[in-house]
Amino acid sequence: MTIASRRFIYWALFGLSNFALATGIILAFPLFLGEVDMAVFEPFGGNARVLFLGLTFSVSETAVVGLIVTCLLSAAGLLLVLSFFRKTVSSEVFFFSFWLLSIGFEVGRLLVFRLAAGGASMPWIMLATRFVLASRYVGYLSLFAAGLYASGFHNEKLGSVIFMIIAIGGALAAAMPLNTGVYDSSFLLKAGYGGISASLFWLAGGMTALNFLYAARQTREKSYRVAALGVVAFVLGRRLMLMAYNPLATLLGALLLAVGTWLFVSRLHAYYLWQ
Repeated sequence: MTIASRRFIYWALFGLSNFALATGIILAFPLFLGEVDMAVFEPFGGNARVLFLGLTFSVSETAVVGLIVTCLLSAAGLLLVLSFFRKTVSSEVFFFSFWLLSIGFEVGRLLVFRLAAGGASMPWIMLATRFVLASRYVGYLSLFAAGLYASGFHNEKLGSVIFMIIAIGGALAAAMPLNTGVYDSSFLLKAGYGGISASLFWLAGGMTALNFLYAARQTREKSYRVAALGVVAFVLGRRLMLMAYNPLATLLGALLLAVGTWLFVSRLHAYYLWQ
């Protein structure tokens, strides 16, 4: 893959992350203005109240704020990648950039939220849910691919690999059964085989961290150990950001996502700069 094509891809991903952020802000405004009917989410805890720092928030408000912060971190992470890629060419960072975009596409949860609250037909709600699931699976597989490249896997056709990842992620989301009218804590339609999705997330995160530790052992390069620490941080942060009902989890998750992304991108940049 040439520098020019890589530059185009990074700018495209950054543009998509900003589009997701703008979409999230636009979709969120009516909720905070009290213009969204929350009755459909009352049986699923959407109107429950939580106390944080002496202030009371609804679960739905906390979830929406968390989604906007997630989109912001996605855009900021891709901006960081853009600022570094001109001097180094890292396959690990290339696949990591798709992981970053996938967390920005969590804005689809807010779309599901608004469609359901607005009484949209179930096929549209299911389509939005599958979009979020597909972006998650693509993110998990992209993160796993980043670890494989760190541990010694070599394939110069990065475009072919990412297209295969997108195809697999989309197929998994399309095949996932959904419980119509039943929502989970993140306001998506509840998916069947939930344990499989959770297992895929932890497997991708765990194997990626182990692959970077393996790379550190093989190369005796400290940057890979720091990158492994970054993987652990942003994977845990990603998980905490899904705990929509807990403002403290949202804050801690955002911090771990930001720190983990910085460690991962900056240390790999420093490593490849001297190769």
